[in-house]
Amino acid sequence: MTLSPQSERLASKAPNRCHHHRNGNRCNKCTRRHHSSGSGRSVTMLLAFLVAMFLVGDGFLPSLIQPAHALDLPFIPSYKQSRAYNDLKRQNRKVLVLINSNCDIALQMTKTVVDTWASAYGSDLFTIRIVVGDSANLDRITTSSSSLAPQTGNNDGDNDNDDDMSENKQNYSKEWTKLDDEKIIPRKRCSIPCGGGKGQPPCFSDAVQRLEKYILYLPACPDTYPPVKKVMCMWNYVLRKWKNSYDYFMKIDMDTYLNIPNFLLFLKQNPPNKPLYSGRVGTGRTVAIEPFCLGMAYVLSRKTFSALPSRAFISTPLQQNSDVTFSTVIRNHLNLSCMEGVSETFKWTFVNRYWDFHDGQFTTLQFNKAMQSILPLSHVTSSHLQGSSVHPVKTSEDMRTLHSIISRSMLPIVEFKNPRGNTVMPEEMQPLCVYNPSQQYVRTGFYMRECLRERPVHPKKISHAYVVYLPHRKDSAERARDIVLQLTNFGFDADYHEGVDGMHDFESHPGGSLTLAEIGLREAYRNLFYRIIHSPEAKNDGLYLIFEDDITFSPHFRSRLDTLLQDPYCGAFLSSNSGGVLLLGATIWSNGSFPRINEWPGGWNLVNHNLKRNGYPRCYNFNIGVYGSYAQVLDLRAIKLFLTWLNSQKYANRPIDHAFNYIAERGLPVQVAFPYLAVPRGDTSNMHDYNKGNVEQRKKLHQWYYEPEKESEKHLNAMNLR
Repeated sequence: MTLSPQSERLASKAPNRCHHHRNGNRCNKCTRRHHSSGSGRSVTMLLAFLVAMFLVGDGFLPSLIQPAHALDLPFIPSYKQSRAYNDLKRQNRKVLVLINSNCDIALQMTKTVVDTWASAYGSDLFTIRIVVGDSANLDRITTSSSSLAPQTGNNDGDNDNDDDMSENKQNYSKEWTKLDDEKIIPRKRCSIPCGGGKGQPPCFSDAVQRLEKYILYLPACPDTYPPVKKVMCMWNYVLRKWKNSYDYFMKIDMDTYLNIPNFLLFLKQNPPNKPLYSGRVGTGRTVAIEPFCLGMAYVLSRKTFSALPSRAFISTPLQQNSDVTFSTVIRNHLNLSCMEGVSETFKWTFVNRYWDFHDGQFTTLQFNKAMQSILPLSHVTSSHLQGSSVHPVKTSEDMRTLHSIISRSMLPIVEFKNPRGNTVMPEEMQPLCVYNPSQQYVRTGFYMRECLRERPVHPKKISHAYVVYLPHRKDSAERARDIVLQLTNFGFDADYHEGVDGMHDFESHPGGSLTLAEIGLREAYRNLFYRIIHSPEAKNDGLYLIFEDDITFSPHFRSRLDTLLQDPYCGAFLSSNSGGVLLLGATIWSNGSFPRINEWPGGWNLVNHNLKRNGYPRCYNFNIGVYGSYAQVLDLRAIKLFLTWLNSQKYANRPIDHAFNYIAERGLPVQVAFPYLAVPRGDTSNMHDYNKGNVEQRKKLHQWYYEPEKESEKHLNAMNLR
């Protein structure tokens, strides 16, 4: 291949290890083979790594794996979430959230709550208080400096434990005793174990005080179960003390996860100057009663709460459950029922989990002797991701798992065992949606709805483009220079990345099922991804173009790419909180068995079904029959997940393009541009080894045509997509 003058000028940018010798053989000036690892490791080290990797069987030795980089990526609100937050912030809205708990549960969960949803996007509008009653074993002292006043978020500045507390101890029952004017300090802290145990911090350390600010101690409120007296006592205190201090008043349980970014959307649509009593509607478990808002999460507007008379929670007879009693208060005094006047859009926004999956089978909600709901968290579904609250989430581990997935807007594949031939989707799954319905079909035989992509606030830009090549091979270096030149002309900041040629760099095969070329390509990508996440530009959280050296571009590459990146279905999701992957080309070998499920369901049949279903000729949803890693756009979230796959012992014997199955199943969107924007060369491809005499046959099989060429047009016209 003859280089153009422009390409020759770019040649100096190519990072060749040995400029005096490029043919890959030993020479007098080099006592070793030219290595091409992007991280600069020697062949000996790399070979030792690979041999050790396979000595342990089908995987890596964990001690030899470079740990995943702890790159902190910010939460990216959707356009709607950002607009809701800015509107509420501008209007100086204040939200009080009361979490009913006792001291023992608070000790287990306070730090988890503070570390997860209580610190999420938009939490500065919220004052969050974990309400602990007499289980804290409180002392009464008169020294004002002992007060532990919560001061977080946008609060009203009052001291939660000041002298007003004594005025709110009502003689409603024997348990609600009146205290003298004095300050309250707990004899034992309820936010975190402290003071005496091994490894426990001192009770007046900063770590403890930070968490104590979230605890509201109400010693006159009994921590008995069911918490009817406790909740009425709590609301009586708030009514007397903060009646006009907040715009919204919310009560949740300690095992409720509050999705604040989504809850902002609800608040924006329900202003505080209008009546509001909202939550998940309940009608009783065994006996039908007046509809009420379940106690797991309900919210009132300022107009509703401030309209209650001062003795509303004292004069109402107690019933068996706190939520029914509270609903009676609202209905008797304000003639307002749960969800009255609230848009149907938010009918299911307060999620109560009744079922889950475990080992591929349905599990249902259970109740303990105290009639508390119990359901371990095994899967996170679209209803959890889209709701304002999720209940029950009983353990700290489950709460952190749920937050980890929701805060990254991931939608993992639903692992449900479907008996062969059963095409009727279970009723529980019908309202759900997924990012990758084609991959979901492969796993279950059910084609679930595809979730709508949220519009990002700000479209991301391409931070950098990389071309993976083999520097010791002259033809590879020449092709890479041409590709870099084209990318530069497209307006991208492009660079080379030295690949790892397994057939050249490794003295022997380290074992395992992969070829030397496949092992080398895995190492090249691993090095590239670490290079990216350690680069200064990673803090900008942009997008990355990655190409292998054996591709050609569509004549309209830049314009089509710009269109795709703005398309909400095909590429705009890369700028959203989920991130993901957009493949700019792919290799599909067969039609696959779709709609039948067998060993090979993926392929053109599933692709065509997806294109028809969505009416989108610009891209299709990835499935297990789609191969190729030669042209792609990724964000940093996908890159981190890609690295997790590369560093996993479980996937050590998989070719590099199998990572997209993992990324899709873990819950990031993976789409494929169609018609393709880049395809492998038919004459000099290194990574796509095939009989050169069958080039045209391969193009037809894989649909390696650029729009508007007739073959690609035929494919789309056949599906009535033109």
